Amino acid sequence: ADEFHGHGSDDDDHDDDAEDLEAIDVAWCQHNFRFSGGLQHLDRAVDAVRLQLNVARWRHDELEVLHGGIEEVGTMFDNREFSYRLDLDQRNQGRLTGTFGMAGLHRNYEATGIEALTPPVRQNGVAFFVLEELKLERVRLQFGARLEHSRFSPKGPVERHNGHDDDPDHRRLQVPNDDDSELVFLPDRTFTGTSVGAGARFRLGPATALVANLTSSYRAPALEELYNFGPHVGNLAFEIGNPSLKGERSNGIDLSVRHSGDRMRGEANFFRYGITDFIFPAPTGGIEDGLLEVEYLQADSRFTGTELRADFSLLPGVWLKLGLDLVDAELPNSGISLPRIPPLRSRVGMDLMLGGFGLRPELVLASARSDVFETETPTPGYGVVNLRASYTLPRDHFVHSFFFEVFNVGDKLYRNHLSFLKDLAPEMGRGVRVSYAAKFF
Repeated sequence: ADEFHGHGSDDDDHDDDAEDLEAIDVAWCQHNFRFSGGLQHLDRAVDAVRLQLNVARWRHDELEVLHGGIEEVGTMFDNREFSYRLDLDQRNQGRLTGTFGMAGLHRNYEATGIEALTPPVRQNGVAFFVLEELKLERVRLQFGARLEHSRFSPKGPVERHNGHDDDPDHRRLQVPNDDDSELVFLPDRTFTGTSVGAGARFRLGPATALVANLTSSYRAPALEELYNFGPHVGNLAFEIGNPSLKGERSNGIDLSVRHSGDRMRGEANFFRYGITDFIFPAPTGGIEDGLLEVEYLQADSRFTGTELRADFSLLPGVWLKLGLDLVDAELPNSGISLPRIPPLRSRVGMDLMLGGFGLRPELVLASARSDVFETETPTPGYGVVNLRASYTLPRDHFVHSFFFEVFNVGDKLYRNHLSFLKDLAPEMGRGVRVSYAAKFF
C-alpha cells in the first residue's frame, strides 16, 4: 500500500515538491436553479404540457497543503450545465394514452492545472421520445422509442506526458516514449442512436402482477470515458480515456413478479442483458504517478442477475424485511468476469413503528468475491449492522422529521469490491448521522 502514498510526477524534478506535500484539500461551491411548470386540461390533441429547466454549476479547487500549512491551488474544475425537458400528454383515445416530447443538454466542462483530467470540452445533446400505453382489462401494454444525438467538442491541444508504452494495439491515446511531452489535438465526436422497448403488466390476482420488459437501448460514451487522462485523486486512480470509443448497444429482458398484500409484500426480479461494445473502467495492474492505473476499455459483455425482496407483517406495526441480490457479469468471448461487480448480498432487518417513532435495525451480509477480473484482487465477505431511528411530529401545515442513524454499529473492518480503493483502504468504520427535515403544505 506504500506505493500509493503522496502521488506526484515520477520525474526527479518533482521529488522535492512531493516530499513537501502534506495533504490535499478541496474548496468547492455549487449553484443550482430549477424551474418546472405546465398547463393541463387543454381539451385538444395535446391535453397537457410540462416544462422543466435546470441550470447548474459545480466548481472546486484542489488545494495542495504543504508543510507549514501553506495552501496552493493545484487544479481547478468548473462544470456548467443547462438542461431542459418538454413533455406533452396526448388526449386519451379510449384505452390508449401517451406522452411524447424532447430533452436536451448543454454542458461546458473545464479543468485547468497540472493535474487536469481532460481538456475543456463542450457537450451538446438532444433527444426525442415517445411512450404509448394501452390499458386492457387484465393487461397493460407499453411501447416506447427514443432518438438521441450528442456531440463532444474538445477545445485546443492538450499536453500528454511520457510514461506509457508505445503499443499500437493498446486502446489508450498514444504518446512518444521519450522524456518530452507532446501537444495532442483530441478529436470531436458525434453519436446518434435509437432505443426502443416494449413492456407488459399482467394482473394475476387482486394483489399480484407479472411484469415483462424487452429493450434495445443505445448509450453514447460519457465525456470522462472519452477524454480523461490523468490522476483522479477522488478515486486514487490514474484514469485513461479512449477518444475512439463507440456507442453501446444493450439488448435485454426483465421479468418481475410483484405482490402487495396486507400481511406480505414482495418482489422477485430477473434480468439478462447482452451489451455490445460495453464501456468499463478496468485496472491495468500498473501504477502511474503513485496511483492505480485505470483504463476505459470496450468489449461485448453479458449481465445476468436477480433481486429478491419480501416483507412480512409479524405484529401490528412490526415488519420483518428480507432481501437478496446477485449479479453475474462477464466477457462472454473469454469467460473473464468484469471488474467491480458486486458479490452476492443479503439483508435482514426489522421495521418497527409506534406512533410517530420508527426503528429500523438491519444486518447486511456480503459473500466473498473470488471470481474477478484478471487485474483485480479477491475480496473477502463481511457482515455489517446498521441502525436507523426516526420521529415524525405532524402539525397543521407542516411536518417535523428527526433522523438518527448509526452505520457499521460493530465498527467492522471490511472492504467493498466496488471501490477502486479497496486494496488501499477499507470502508468507513462506525459512523453517526443526525438530520432534520421540515415539509410544508
